[in-house]
Amino acid sequence: MGILICIAVYCNEIERNYDGGHCRIADVSVNFGETKFMEKSPRIGAQVYGYTVCVVSVITFLICIANLMNAVFDIQDPIHSGFNPQGSPSLASYENYKMDILKNLPKTDAANLIPEEQTLRAMYEAARNDKIVAVRSQATRNLTINSVLIAICLILFVTHWRWIRKMNKPVTKDPVALAATPDKMLVVD
Repeated sequence: MGILICIAVYCNEIERNYDGGHCRIADVSVNFGETKFMEKSPRIGAQVYGYTVCVVSVITFLICIANLMNAVFDIQDPIHSGFNPQGSPSLASYENYKMDILKNLPKTDAANLIPEEQTLRAMYEAARNDKIVAVRSQATRNLTINSVLIAICLILFVTHWRWIRKMNKPVTKDPVALAATPDKMLVVD
């Protein structure tokens, strides 16, 4: 039989098979008679999970970057951002606003319903300020939410990518190198 050296590589279960000087460990199988090394089949479920998290993180990252850019543009020009409901007056300038208000007045008694210049100016300023505040508030909210999501995506991607790379590293095939490392357990029979 001879002396059989088994090296346990980060595992708790060690099977000993003394037929032909063969030692089997959960992650590494070593046959000293033929100096043959075999790796156990990869953990497919863990790999699928890891790669799926990475792909979802990348897709979410790209969507958040697009939303982040839209929020930046909305903050820079809040008057022209977003969706204006059909029939609402334009807030691009006071003259446009005045024309849209006068155009939407009913044809009957139009002379009686035309607001004074000061009232019309106050209405324009109030509507303009309301739009600016609403758009900036929504854009700031989008910036915050998308920035947090980008940070989460980066953390998830980096941690899972490193985990997959560690999992896919080949096991060292030199039993002497394995025995020389301090974090390995050496069993001698």
